[in-house]
Amino acid sequence: MGMELDRDRIRENVANSLMLVTALTPKIGYDKAAEIAHKAHHDHSSLRAAALKLGYLTEKEFDELVRPEKMTHS
Repeated sequence: MGMELDRDRIRENVANSLMLVTALTPKIGYDKAAEIAHKAHHDHSSLRAAALKLGYLTEKEFDELVRPEKMTHS
């Protein structure tokens, strides 16, 4: 019996990765992106939730900017 990928767990881990904050810097700058990452970490929430709570991005803007699949393929 071989190993199998737990695709749902992988998606969850990627979606909750604080490293994705780098995708926000061109739009909102380093300081605000860092504040979002800090808030997400402190609140044990997602980057998306933190960005929306801080009011720096709309849901649509966040979803357009944070695309892990585009960040991992060259």
